[in-house]
Amino acid sequence: MARDLTSGMVTEFTAVSLEPIILIKAEFPSADVNIWSGTRDLTFNADTYTGLGDLIGMSPIEETEDLKASGMRFSLSGIPSSMVATALSEHYQDRPITCWLGCLDSAGAIITDPVIMFKGRMDVMEIVDGGDTASIGIAAENVLIAMERASLRRYTPEDQKEVYSGDEGFAFVTSIQDKEIVWGLT
Repeated sequence: MARDLTSGMVTEFTAVSLEPIILIKAEFPSADVNIWSGTRDLTFNADTYTGLGDLIGMSPIEETEDLKASGMRFSLSGIPSSMVATALSEHYQDRPITCWLGCLDSAGAIITDPVIMFKGRMDVMEIVDGGDTASIGIAAENVLIAMERASLRRYTPEDQKEVYSGDEGFAFVTSIQDKEIVWGLT
């Protein structure tokens, strides 16, 4: 898939030395979780990203020419067990998650406009508690997954009034369903 890269990103990708980074933003109801693949704090889009280094894992990102929803999986390991309770109490399903690919320049600053590699919704969280530390896996689905869900609309007067309380458009459907309409001259 073609990407629009800033000139700074093109320069960095074609340079002799390259320091790629991954940034992940998971939007939970209480607060966003912002992490990246480095070891220090990093500011991006006015948010501070905590460096977790090799503790971040993610599945390969699948892109196809077909219009289909391809999900992916993120994992965090070495998390203190005290944080597991927070993960269990949050309502995370169908909340946004975004993953960027970026680069650092020779001074360690982030190159402008990293590329969005994946943008979707959190689906299922799996927690494995190992005593002192735990690991958390989050499955995420592409926003195209909504195309596979059945519509819950019934197109009845009652259903229409739930969305638009004063709309009477569907009230006449039963009276016209068997009506014969003659077109043109007879």
